[in-house]
Amino acid sequence: MGPPKKLPKKLLYSEIQNQYDLFIYQWDDSSQSYYLFNPYTGETILHSDYNNVDRSLSYWKPIDKHVLTKNVQTIMLYKQQYASRLNGFRSYIRYTDVNEAATVISAVVRGFIARLSLRKYYHNRYYKILHTNTGYYYYQDNYNENNETSWYKPLLAFPDDIPVYSANDPEDYMKGDKYSYRSCLNGPYIRLSKVGKSNKIRAKHDAFIPNNPFREAAVSRHEDIDLENFTIGSVISWLEDFKVVPIQLDEYAIIRAAECKNDWANILKYMRKDIDNLQLQLYGFYAFSKSSVPIDSSGLLTTEAVDAMYLCMSYIEDRDNKYSQTLKLFVYYALNNILSTTAGRAEYFNVMTIQEIGEARNIAIEQFITSRIIIFNKYLTKIPIELHAVPTDLPNVFTDVKKPTRRGAELVEQSLSCLSSLANNNEHREQMAYVTAAASIFAIKLCEEESNVMLQGLKYLYNLCYRCESGQEILRHRNIKPIIISAHSLHGSDKDIMYQCHRLELAMKKDGWRGYIEEIITKEMFGESIDPMYNQNIDENEIEDDNDSRIERMNQFYVNKKTESSNNSKNNDINKKNSKRSSKSSSSDEDLIFS
Repeated sequence: MGPPKKLPKKLLYSEIQNQYDLFIYQWDDSSQSYYLFNPYTGETILHSDYNNVDRSLSYWKPIDKHVLTKNVQTIMLYKQQYASRLNGFRSYIRYTDVNEAATVISAVVRGFIARLSLRKYYHNRYYKILHTNTGYYYYQDNYNENNETSWYKPLLAFPDDIPVYSANDPEDYMKGDKYSYRSCLNGPYIRLSKVGKSNKIRAKHDAFIPNNPFREAAVSRHEDIDLENFTIGSVISWLEDFKVVPIQLDEYAIIRAAECKNDWANILKYMRKDIDNLQLQLYGFYAFSKSSVPIDSSGLLTTEAVDAMYLCMSYIEDRDNKYSQTLKLFVYYALNNILSTTAGRAEYFNVMTIQEIGEARNIAIEQFITSRIIIFNKYLTKIPIELHAVPTDLPNVFTDVKKPTRRGAELVEQSLSCLSSLANNNEHREQMAYVTAAASIFAIKLCEEESNVMLQGLKYLYNLCYRCESGQEILRHRNIKPIIISAHSLHGSDKDIMYQCHRLELAMKKDGWRGYIEEIITKEMFGESIDPMYNQNIDENEIEDDNDSRIERMNQFYVNKKTESSNNSKNNDINKKNSKRSSKSSSSDEDLIFS
């Protein structure tokens, strides 16, 4: 095929028109006279009177540009108008009225479209055939093959509108086109399907496509796999590097196909079918974490999304400790994706299943919310530890330092991320602060060198005291100052951690729990003045030295509150039983009262 050929120079329309009317003198030996020949279009005029030429009677030869030499004599004839321009171009008039100008513009556009359609009509209806004896073309009508042929071109057709007849060549797969003139969008072997160098697909040229009956059914993307007809272990035709190969569907291919379609129902079906397949479970939970959470038209989670959330919770609770930390990490990824949505958080704290009524219902709701929150404490307090040998000041002397394992730190990070998402709901922040504050602070201190744990921990602590005064009070007496000091000393170069740390510092001020932290940070950036009420530190005299006694009293307050609620519920049950007994034994008294 050789190197790419240089594309011909594009001419202006005025230059093309000049080529239509440029003729040269040529000598005819048979008639011993000159005739006019157009080397660009092949138009030939045999008349002797060149001052009065009827170009509708011209003959047409093949184009021959080689006759254009320096010594050739040329002549320029009057312009020949094609495509209904019998009266020439419309004269230009400067219009002062907008409506008249719009009318003329629309007429010009309609005329241009009509001329394009007329040229297409001539191209499809006629073709020209070269006569071997005379060397001229004659014209044939495709629409009426019984008509006689003509030596004369249709009057309104441009010289290049009518194609030369060529028999159908089965070996000419490019249909006369050249490889070098084709861009990467058309092939001939491969072409681009969309923007991007890697988005290549096969071009539709029979010369490069072998006869393979499986090609029509072959797929090249996972989303094209039909999950209704194929399952794990099925063999399908796969288009790999433009070659059809048989592949056997494995766990990844099936879950990937369902993930591309956001089909959580099929993912759950395969996960439940083979619950002991660890690889399948990992792929399933990872698909939940990377796809969009399905939400119905009412803004609630769909049935499959609710099932996926409860499946994640069962793996996280892991009462029998039979799941690996790696699997739990992928479960956390999926649960975090669900809880990042408002519908997911609403379903997580959904109390519609509680059947109790009265005071017993309030106790049941509080216990339910606590049980949903406290499951994360397991991974914040029981963190796997490994020993690291650290050199001391003495030569060849090492000491053992306890540090969390990599997997344990990742579980802490995901636990704090889930709690941070749940803390977006203001109604549960106080209870979350009471249940998880101590465990969260313990985990952050233990994993203080892990940047991701520090980032998620600072976010969660800020969410606990955002517009929640009791949450700020609990954090203040849990003493989070060491966490802030560690963030500055260990992660001072991390912009994200410093931003979250600054937010937490502002939130822990006297009125920081009221919010407006983002506005304060914006004013600090632009050097504007800040209201003094949002910049006051808490008086240290208000904080008791014995924080443990203060926390103990808070715990006793919650215990008394639960005891009081349970006593009230018992008294209500006793009153109901007494009222039933009295109603059965004194019906006459009821009649007397109502009378």
